[in-house]
Parts: sequence; structure tokens; C-alpha cells
Amino acid sequence: TLLGRRLLHPLRRSAGMSSSSALAAEAAPPSALRWAVLPWSFFIGENVLLSHNRASIIALCGGDEQSYHALYNALSTAACASLGFGYFFRVAGAPPLRHVSVAAVGGSFVLQAVGLAGLFQALPRAQLPLASEP
Repeated sequence: TLLGRRLLHPLRRSAGMSSSSALAAEAAPPSALRWAVLPWSFFIGENVLLSHNRASIIALCGGDEQSYHALYNALSTAACASLGFGYFFRVAGAPPLRHVSVAAVGGSFVLQAVGLAGLFQALPRAQLPLASEP
């Protein structure tokens, strides 16, 4: 609740902020969460928009497919750079958003193990590319 947040963060309220701006700051998601979600949203949105509107964008570029590829590459590079910056400088090492129980950790381990077992069953058998005939 908001009252609980105020009690947990008394320093933020007393830092010269008005009560409404302090409430807005407390209601905003943590910086690590924003840096985890927004770059991925930008990356997915950029790929969807540029891929599904390819013909229209090429027409806007005067029919030059090289310009389309330059635009696509520039936006993809910006999206990947924001992903890397967010992960390496904002999200990695940030405290978890909430406590994770032992049961949740155990359940995630079991589900990941079952998924990996299914993946290994679906992969083709590993063979040497060159084999001598007996």
C-alpha cells in the first residue's frame, strides 16, 4: 500500500520533494525494471514495425532497398545497444524486485530440467560427418 511505502521510504519524502511528487516517485517502477522492459519492448516493436511494413518503407525511401536496410540496421543496432547497456549497467547486480521462495526456485529448476530433457529428446542423434564404411 502507499502508506507502507511512505513508512519504508521516509528519506525520500524528506528530501525536499512535495508530497505529490514523492508519491509519484514511489509509485514509479524501479529503474532496473524500466531498463529490463523498455529496451526489449523497443527491440520487438522495431522488428515488428519494420518487418511488417517493409514494402511501404522501401516505397518511402524512393524504392531503394539499401536505404531500408540502413534504417533497419541503425534501429536494430540502437535497440541492441540499449539492451546491452540496460543489462550490463542497470539490471545486472540489481536487487530482486521481490523475495523468491525456496519452492519457486525448486519449481523453476524442475521445469527447466524437464524442458531440457524434452529438448534433448527432440534433437537429432549426433553423428560423425565422415564415417568409413565397414
